[in-house]
Amino acid sequence: MLLSSLSVMLTTLMSPAQLFGALNELKALNQRSPNQAISYYQNINSHIPTAPSKGSMEIHLSGMEAAIRTDTHIMVRSALKVTSQHDWVRSVEDGEFKIFVPMAIYHRRIGDHSYAEYLNKCALTYAKSEQQLSKVVSNLSVIYRYTEQHNKAIQLLKEQLNVVSTKSIKAGLYNNLGNFYQLQSRYIDAKSVYKKAFLIHSMNNNAFLSSSVGLNLLKTMISTSNWSDFSRFEPAVSQFVEQSEHPDFIAYLYWQKLIVSVKHQDKKLTAEQVKKLKESMPLLHTTEVSPSITEFVNLINHSELANAWRILIDQPHEPIREQVVSRIPVALPCTKNNAA
Repeated sequence: MLLSSLSVMLTTLMSPAQLFGALNELKALNQRSPNQAISYYQNINSHIPTAPSKGSMEIHLSGMEAAIRTDTHIMVRSALKVTSQHDWVRSVEDGEFKIFVPMAIYHRRIGDHSYAEYLNKCALTYAKSEQQLSKVVSNLSVIYRYTEQHNKAIQLLKEQLNVVSTKSIKAGLYNNLGNFYQLQSRYIDAKSVYKKAFLIHSMNNNAFLSSSVGLNLLKTMISTSNWSDFSRFEPAVSQFVEQSEHPDFIAYLYWQKLIVSVKHQDKKLTAEQVKKLKESMPLLHTTEVSPSITEFVNLINHSELANAWRILIDQPHEPIREQVVSRIPVALPCTKNNAA
């Protein structure tokens, strides 16, 4: 169902077929353009049937996702008001879980970390599968990273590794654990769990995840000057990075290879290499590896690169438009045993 087809439903509630089409369109827009998704949801909102059904509930949940991703707070509140009603929650499988998880993300995004942690812990009580469990654990670990509760995150991730058996899920937990070890400069521990994650993803031939974890693994080897291990793992990581075709992965690997060239092989950067490194800076500055680039610039100790990076990171940010955003309470039982 295209946006232009909305005109056919402006005077009536959507039929089941129209609901199905609208849901597919909204899900696709959430992937491509959250701003278009929230606009679409706002346009069709008054034409969604008011009686609870699986199709209507799924549309409101997708609309909630779009509202959260675009910080459209009034529509978050509107979607929650509908979806948290008892009959609506019961209209889909895992209704409570599907509400607690996005609302936890919403409150993390607005900086209400204590309530976001509470909602995630509620979601844990409703998680039925390892995939659901790992999703909540990942969300909790993000909160602990923002609030610098690194030990709490490490303990949580270790506990979950003891209860899950699915290898792909274990790999995600290993990678997340490695990230916290890196934050604590525990590079040997980080390398150990990154290697486990990389082995699982590479066995599944997942180019994206193998690249992401593999680059983390190589970073620990740079931090510990373990050049022999870097040389051993770099060809495999490079192969996955090439397959992934992700520009940020490709640029980050280029930096890593040149770090080894300068620090281990004692080579000088060429003018072309310096030019290419400078060109990659704006891209990498917008990613989570930005702190690593700061470290690499210091390691290379090249004045032109240092000046270019300093100018980039010192650029004034766009002023944040102040807005009053308050907590939106979720009126659902926090534990499964208390649910009606």
